[in-house]
Amino acid sequence: KTTTTTTKIIETPKLRERHVGILQGCERKMAPIRFPEAWAVFCESRTRNDKGGKNDNEEKRRRLKCLGEGGESVDDVLVRVRECIEDAVRSVLDEDEEGDEESGDPTIAVVTHAGVLLLLREYLVDEDLSGEKNRGIVRNCSIGEMKVESSDSSSKNMKWTLESWGVVDVEGTADVVV
Repeated sequence: KTTTTTTKIIETPKLRERHVGILQGCERKMAPIRFPEAWAVFCESRTRNDKGGKNDNEEKRRRLKCLGEGGESVDDVLVRVRECIEDAVRSVLDEDEEGDEESGDPTIAVVTHAGVLLLLREYLVDEDLSGEKNRGIVRNCSIGEMKVESSDSSSKNMKWTLESWGVVDVEGTADVVV
């Protein structure tokens, strides 16, 4: 018996990186010189609580929008990315219910920028990653695997776990956080 796999590729602007407003396109070394106020807001919005857990100041920082037209906060990015991923999961779960029993576990591949992947990892996976040494590492072409379990297609019932992070090659010779 031959098994056919169908791959559906969906392009979406919801997985783009954070729009940094007036800083968009500005060289990193020139940003604090050309736009000191916007740079200060951007840096403040990225500061994390590295002592573990979340606090009120961190919540406030995540809501800071980058200055200038189109500028986004970390929370703005998280909302659109999370909505996109949860819609994709619901779509795959719905297709799986209607389709072939032998199709195996439904899989979604998300190909995007490091910042988006880090947000997914940090806010979808129910783990405190603030003290983790390799939290911010996303190497080019690396693979992170998250698993979602859900009793239905409601985003409230989705439980995310981190299976692996930072895998670069099939031999396992690169740094891997498992």
